[in-house]
Amino acid sequence: MKRLNELAYQLYQLGLEKEAEAVDDLEDIIKNAAKKKKKSNSKKKKEKRDACYYKVKARYDVWPSAYASGALVKCRQVGAKNWGEGGKKKKKNK
Repeated sequence: MKRLNELAYQLYQLGLEKEAEAVDDLEDIIKNAAKKKKKSNSKKKKEKRDACYYKVKARYDVWPSAYASGALVKCRQVGAKNWGEGGKKKKKNK
């Protein structure tokens, strides 16, 4: 940006006002593009993070993996409350 300012100043000294204004316009375009880029980077979508996500992630050491992804799908199908309790049987009090 500093060089563009110097270039515009030199063009004004040489009497080339139109060219100097074009350089100033170019500088404004570059500044606006940088601002837009910063704004677009900050608006990223967040991933779906429900109860199943946290339950499955706690159980699997490697994340993401094919096994963990499959478990996440299965958890979402049956619901977080019911997932992971298939082999357990409730004790009956007599």
